Amino acid sequence: MEIISAKNKASNRNDKKIKSKEGLKPYTIAVRLKSTLYDTLVNCLSAMHNVSDYRFGSVSDILRHILFKMEQNGFPKEIISDEGAEYKDSAIKVTPEQKLFWQNLPAHNRRKILEKGVIAFTKGKL
Repeated sequence: MEIISAKNKASNRNDKKIKSKEGLKPYTIAVRLKSTLYDTLVNCLSAMHNVSDYRFGSVSDILRHILFKMEQNGFPKEIISDEGAEYKDSAIKVTPEQKLFWQNLPAHNRRKILEKGVIAFTKGKL
């Protein structure tokens, strides 16, 4: 009979969780959006749920969808002003293809490109 300490029990539970989640979305990317755009996404999600549209369960799902559409269809052509806005940081789990797409974007324009995608999504153009 093997005696397992509390520390080992916790690590065994974590191993089981990791094994069960393998293959889903193993990569994480950091995203930074203007707080007004983030709040707009939260309101869109709430409105979608109020009319029984459950395609997206969270803001992360919407951001994943926006990345996927931008990867397939190209970038939307919206104009964004950068006038002293506050930003919210978030981390979303993505597929390996989406992570590669994100890394291939110009590093200094990633935020603006994603914000353009968010604006296009809220207007129904994406």
